[in-house]
Amino acid sequence: MEAEDAVDAPQAGTPPRGPRGTSPLRYGVGMFGTSLPINLVKGSMLYVYVELLGLDAVVYATVYAVYGVLDALDNPVFGYLSDRTRSRWGRRRPYLVVGALVLTVTTVALFTVPGAVADSAVGLAVWFAVFAITTEMADSLINASYGALLPELFTHERRRATANAVRQGAQLVALVIALALTPVLARNVLGSEGSTVGYGRLAIIFGVVSAAVILWTALGVREDPALDAEPKPQFFRSVGQILSTAHFWTVGLVNACYGAAMALVLGGLQLYVAHTLGGSALDASILQLVVIAVSIGMLSVWAAVVRRKGAAWTWRLALPVAAVGFVPLYFATDLVTGILAGLAVAVGYSGVLATNDLVIARVLDADAAQHGTHRSGLFLAAFGVLGRLNGLLTAAALASLALWFGYRSGADPGPDPGQAFRVYLSVYPLVLLTIGTVVSRFIRLPAAPQEQAGDAPDDQPVTR
Repeated sequence: MEAEDAVDAPQAGTPPRGPRGTSPLRYGVGMFGTSLPINLVKGSMLYVYVELLGLDAVVYATVYAVYGVLDALDNPVFGYLSDRTRSRWGRRRPYLVVGALVLTVTTVALFTVPGAVADSAVGLAVWFAVFAITTEMADSLINASYGALLPELFTHERRRATANAVRQGAQLVALVIALALTPVLARNVLGSEGSTVGYGRLAIIFGVVSAAVILWTALGVREDPALDAEPKPQFFRSVGQILSTAHFWTVGLVNACYGAAMALVLGGLQLYVAHTLGGSALDASILQLVVIAVSIGMLSVWAAVVRRKGAAWTWRLALPVAAVGFVPLYFATDLVTGILAGLAVAVGYSGVLATNDLVIARVLDADAAQHGTHRSGLFLAAFGVLGRLNGLLTAAALASLALWFGYRSGADPGPDPGQAFRVYLSVYPLVLLTIGTVVSRFIRLPAAPQEQAGDAPDDQPVTR
């Protein structure tokens, strides 16, 4: 077991603003832009390619596994480049600009499959592989720099918590649009049932809006020029030091469990509604809208708990709440019971959203203090390697549906697709978050940035 948590009690007074007055609002709203297209991908890619275009679920799972490995490998490269960049435009801003433009193009291509390609099993698999991988690479390029800005721009936990609350709120608004409204928009407004046309049109709209928001945020970021004077991190030395940090493995594992659970939910929810609840596109939108709306409302409640009890204590509470929240989904049979079950998911989900990045930021602060250089991009990318490998878990979960339930595609759903997606959306996330909850009980986090000697600890040592 690691040493006891450092102090986690917030101090009175208002901490100073980030370097050169970066606005938490302008930084936080940027997450709306980063979240909009990638959540269309996570929420609709499986439905479009397997259910509508007829790509075999095993082929999809195989490509997704390869995509997960490649995505995990590119994260450290993008983080390392971001940490070492010294330019008149800053270290992080160039990657936000380039990434935003690339993400728009690849997202549109992913959801706009030419007819001749869609008619060929091989062509469809290749198209899916190329644009799924490049879309995720563009997302990694953006987030390696965007995530690194949180601890660098906001150096005190209370102001950092404000910026994080804004960006998580912006993410949830993006989820309302990219997840909750997408089924109706794509299948009833911009397109029709059984067609991918509406998804392609949404990809264009989301891509353009996303690029505009990310560029607006990038132009408003005021990076601290003092960080340019720090020595540039060396790749292999930095990787060795990061891998030897106990918090990388423990916090990273918890983060990966949470990320994998939510990846299953985002990818499978439309199929869960269709096959398990027997619902329509409108039902899928209603369920997601209710869950996300409650999550937005609960975010302020969890933020208040963070201010009172600290990030570490609240994080450990949110994880088991999130795990237990998936149990009711197993027993839901229609839209009404699905909504009631979704409310339980929303409470825990918003709690992890409110605390997870604050916990990771503490690890980044401790690393910078110990080694004398901010390498937030590389460290976050290393966390991302663990998190991005959730693609392997997602692929395995999907392949298991073919093995155990006979589900291969919308054209060949097997004898009981309802039970298949009941397990996919409830049992698998419950198991993953239970693992994360257990691991979190043995983690002692570094001190919050504004803490001083003499403050009371947030909790006592945990013994098992």
